[in-house]
Amino acid sequence: MVTAGRSWIIAGGITLIALALRSTYLDQVQLHPLILVPVAEARLYVESATAMAAGGAVSAVQAPFYTWLLAGLDARPEAARWVQVVLGSLSCALVWAVGRMAFPPAIALVAALLAAAYGPLIFFTGELLPATTAVFLSLTFLTAIAWSARQPDPWRLTVAGVLLGLTSACSPSALVLVPLFAAWIARQVPGRLPVSGFTAGALAAA
Repeated sequence: MVTAGRSWIIAGGITLIALALRSTYLDQVQLHPLILVPVAEARLYVESATAMAAGGAVSAVQAPFYTWLLAGLDARPEAARWVQVVLGSLSCALVWAVGRMAFPPAIALVAALLAAAYGPLIFFTGELLPATTAVFLSLTFLTAIAWSARQPDPWRLTVAGVLLGLTSACSPSALVLVPLFAAWIARQVPGRLPVSGFTAGALAAA
């Protein structure tokens, strides 16, 4: 049995391990040509965020939320990458949080440690692409929906819906989850308010 206090300590340890691995990686590749000069899709996000930060027109991109994030950082690649290091590290703690709600603590811990050391997740923290942010938002949504499932409440489900909407604004394919989870909520939680709040929150944030 893992107490709440011990769970927070484990989550902190997982975050620190993930942070160390991602920080080391970013420090080692910071002078790589593809890091110094964004190319392909990464360049499009940087250019769109630069235009948004300057108050100009924004070009169409697949993940508008990621563009907003970059624009909020004044389209500074180095700042964006360090934010992604933090988000990627917190994602590993969220794997632990979601995992321990559905599986024994040992399995949740192994999953979180594997996420912390998983090469592609570490790699994408250095790329100016929405992958790291999308993973973080997805896991935040899963944590919220798992929490809501334990104690169903319209407001909690609305928050979960907003998080799913933000996830879809970063990864449009997540939109297919809206009707699936709405149907699940309709079956599990009585009344129309919970499913309406979830759906409205998801579509408003998308």
